[in-house]
Amino acid sequence: MPGASNQNYNTQLWTFAMEGPQQMDGAYPESAVFSATASGTSNALVWNGTSLVLGSGANWTIEQMRMAMARLSMENIKLYTVSRGQSFLPTLTLDGSAPQAWSIEPALPSFLTFDPTSGRISQTTTTQNLPVTPPTKYEISVTNGVGSAPPPASFTIEVDNYAPPP
Repeated sequence: MPGASNQNYNTQLWTFAMEGPQQMDGAYPESAVFSATASGTSNALVWNGTSLVLGSGANWTIEQMRMAMARLSMENIKLYTVSRGQSFLPTLTLDGSAPQAWSIEPALPSFLTFDPTSGRISQTTTTQNLPVTPPTKYEISVTNGVGSAPPPASFTIEVDNYAPPP
């Protein structure tokens, strides 16, 4: 067997077992208590104050650090006077940790709503045609307990007359 003659061979095979329920950060694992034992033995990986050694001792808590978001983007929104029931979501390359707080500037027109917990922009329920609106620039941003996704994403919203194809 390759490597079996190496004096460290047996100490390089470990079994990590979750010893209790995991704590969640939104949809992602945040931390959990694990045991680390040398495979095929009851020897645990223990910190003796100077180095890691085989022995018996407390389990390890493995924790995922809270993360900021990265690379926020938002597509331009083009609606037509007859548009109904559409919604739009910004995109993050790296979602980051929950909870997230979203904001938008300036305020959206009355026929759109904004969800500050998801960043979703949706059309309100209306039976009237939307008003023609020239392209207007908006900025959307997101933050969590770690930081924000720099810079805010710029996009436009416009409403145009609907012209059926010929």
